[in-house]
Amino acid sequence: MPAIAAGFLSALIGLFLYHWTGFQHLVDRFLVTLGQSVYELNRYNLDDQVRLLKAQRDAIALVRCLFTLSLATVGIVVVSGLPFLAVSFVGRSGVDVVGRALLGSLPICVIYVWRLRRPTSADQYSAGKQCFYYLTLGVPSVGLTAGRVDRWVCGDRPANKGIIVTGLARAGTTAMLRVLHSNDQTWCLTYRQMPFPMAPRLWKTVNRARSQAVERTHRDGLLVDLDSPEAFDEFVWRVILKEHYYRDGTLHRHAVSTQQIEQFKRLATVGASPSSVYLSKNNNFLLRAESFLKQTPQYTIVLVYRDPIQHAQSLLRQHRLHCQLQQQSPFVLDYMNMLGHHEFGLNRRDFVFESQAFRHHDADSFDYWIERWLDYYRYALTLPRDRIRIIGNDAVRNDPVSVADAVLAGGAIDQPSRSLCGVQVETDSSAPLIKEAYQVFRQLQRAEV
Repeated sequence: MPAIAAGFLSALIGLFLYHWTGFQHLVDRFLVTLGQSVYELNRYNLDDQVRLLKAQRDAIALVRCLFTLSLATVGIVVVSGLPFLAVSFVGRSGVDVVGRALLGSLPICVIYVWRLRRPTSADQYSAGKQCFYYLTLGVPSVGLTAGRVDRWVCGDRPANKGIIVTGLARAGTTAMLRVLHSNDQTWCLTYRQMPFPMAPRLWKTVNRARSQAVERTHRDGLLVDLDSPEAFDEFVWRVILKEHYYRDGTLHRHAVSTQQIEQFKRLATVGASPSSVYLSKNNNFLLRAESFLKQTPQYTIVLVYRDPIQHAQSLLRQHRLHCQLQQQSPFVLDYMNMLGHHEFGLNRRDFVFESQAFRHHDADSFDYWIERWLDYYRYALTLPRDRIRIIGNDAVRNDPVSVADAVLAGGAIDQPSRSLCGVQVETDSSAPLIKEAYQVFRQLQRAEV
């Protein structure tokens, strides 16, 4: 009886110390610090001196975390074991005391594991999952190695045909992607392949987690689950090109070689069968579309556009929202950087297609986003029309089945007409900028397939 009481008391003391010392927080901080340190050391385009300073700083932070965690662990074990020490003085053998000590510690271990699987902050991902993403998605060599293993085990047969959905963020590209993904002819990466998008077949067999639909961070009512298609191509391009198109806080238009395109196909499309159509969504794809189209006649580009005023307003809202989210959670910021998503938020990077200078630089203004819309779609109209299918957002929403059938069959799409008269804009935007944007908008309407 004394031994059972000691075990119960030890468990209570251990649980109290577990919460009082913030043990879970210490573990979370160590895991996140470890992941961030490895990720930072593997980033592209870091000056050697900066990399060395980061390594020193991160090493000191890790040692501090580990030291604090070790002290807390020793303290919890020693103090919670005092009841068993008292029992040992009443004639219990050492083996019996140790055995009951382990038994008394079991509830602590169970609760510890249970707590670790739950997010302990506003982050969607637990600290353990964040660390895992940092060590996999944040280290290019890990992804490349996983891709080689995937091809070695499952075969190397990339898809022969492809459709790449593109457009400025918030144009309706996700809706277009989902419409096309519902067709049996297409194959697309999904959230289930994360954080190994370059090893989609192997990781899918491992990741058997149940899929629960939740609203995405955009807070636009769109639900996503593990089997929802999503844009992970830019991660592959970022690894292949080693961020050579990242310059001075911007993303520059660049050419890709035949060898790089073949590498992209092996890494990104290997999960699709040769007879299926590889499907992708990549808002950054226009940066390399010109050279890519010249070398891949079997690929089609679907460009989605939207009313410029509504589009710019939506981008401004998302920019403000993601700035707030990324300030609250550094992992959200790092996650977007790892995936190559720089459309809005604190890690926003402008697309530079031509050499002209931008007139507006304040991302918290409507003028800034209407100018980005104008620059993006004005350049899109210079690309070969026979390789790009231009589709309005209204067509995707009003008749998605016909749009999907027409895109896959290469036929014409009956686009609904829409009057732009009467659109109200609560902004101090200059009239010439809006007028110029609607001139491009009308060109897009006339270019619709």
